[in-house]
Amino acid sequence: MNKASVFKMDKNKYELILRSFDIDKCTLAIKSVLLNHSPGDVYVDSVISPKTAFIWNNEHHFFILGDLDNKVYNEQLSKIIYENIFKQAKQKNNLLDFYIRFFLNNLSDKGKYEEMISVLFKENPVMIKKYRYYMLDLSEYEFKKRVDIPLDSGISIEFIDSSFLKRTHLNNYDQIIGMINENWISEEVFLNNGFGFCLVKDDSIISWCISDYNIDKQCEIGVETDDVYRRKGYATIVVTEVLNYCKQRGLKKVGWHCMDSNVGSYKLAEKVGFKRKDDYITYHAWFNIFDNFLVNGHYYLTKTEEYRKAAECYEKAFDMKLKNSSDYLDSVIFSESNNIKWCYYNTACAWALSGECERAFSSLQKAIEAGWRDVNMMKDDERLNCLKDDNKWTELLKTLA
Repeated sequence: MNKASVFKMDKNKYELILRSFDIDKCTLAIKSVLLNHSPGDVYVDSVISPKTAFIWNNEHHFFILGDLDNKVYNEQLSKIIYENIFKQAKQKNNLLDFYIRFFLNNLSDKGKYEEMISVLFKENPVMIKKYRYYMLDLSEYEFKKRVDIPLDSGISIEFIDSSFLKRTHLNNYDQIIGMINENWISEEVFLNNGFGFCLVKDDSIISWCISDYNIDKQCEIGVETDDVYRRKGYATIVVTEVLNYCKQRGLKKVGWHCMDSNVGSYKLAEKVGFKRKDDYITYHAWFNIFDNFLVNGHYYLTKTEEYRKAAECYEKAFDMKLKNSSDYLDSVIFSESNNIKWCYYNTACAWALSGECERAFSSLQKAIEAGWRDVNMMKDDERLNCLKDDNKWTELLKTLA
């Protein structure tokens, strides 16, 4: 029997990790877990002198610190991930995907990152997401006058305190509680250490900005606005209110993370004074293996243009469907009939772009059987050009007439 190489640390002993690793070089999310401000579990290779630490924040994020080459540790940790962590994650409502980020390793270790991921998450191929990190030095920030909101708008700026959290009837209240529960170990800890402001109109929270973490005079913030109220300047108002509060409270620095593709987010950060400090990547996948293959298929088809790889990912999902695998039966993507036809249609495009015409026709037929009826799109879709001189194409179109 192999000797155990993975140990789940007692939350009261997280200080060992603080002593063993240079946590100041890591994101605040890690330090917040280790200080028991945020929920999270920590798995190490030694409870005396850890060289590797794997941290799950009980939601979407995994963080890996230290040595990447501990093969026995990695293999045993993978079993824990699939037999324990994933089962817990799937029991949470609306927890679909996860992100993996490495710390305390050289950039030249990128190949090792992906090798370790292939062991830890062997059944869940990952995608790459690019992120930006912004920071605002509050010593350079001057208080900004609160934007006057017209009295007849019915909008008020409100601080999130214990009284506010009792107003459970408000629309988007669940969004506020969701952000608090993801980043703080309890509402009590949030109320003692965190803060946030909302814009409220009638019975709806229309925009909100909340501190994700608050440690050693430094915090990070997240901001959201209800879809109906976007592009009206409300996010600027609520973020400015939070920054003024941070300055008044004596904080030194405020951090802001966003995807590189989220133009609205980073433009807002720049507008209110944040400076771009870092660019980094995370590895992204879905907990459900079936759905993860479908998402990877779309990723390779539309983002990286690796068409054969895209088609193969789709087909792996369809093989799971034929076998009635548990992940297929629990699929979120295939629970929507409209998504099913799109998955088959995208597979057809991927095979066509790979030069596999027979497979493309087969996938198109499955899309039609699943409800595809958009003849004009098929005719105009250049990705299917290699099929259009084939007699089968004419016959296929006739079935949609």
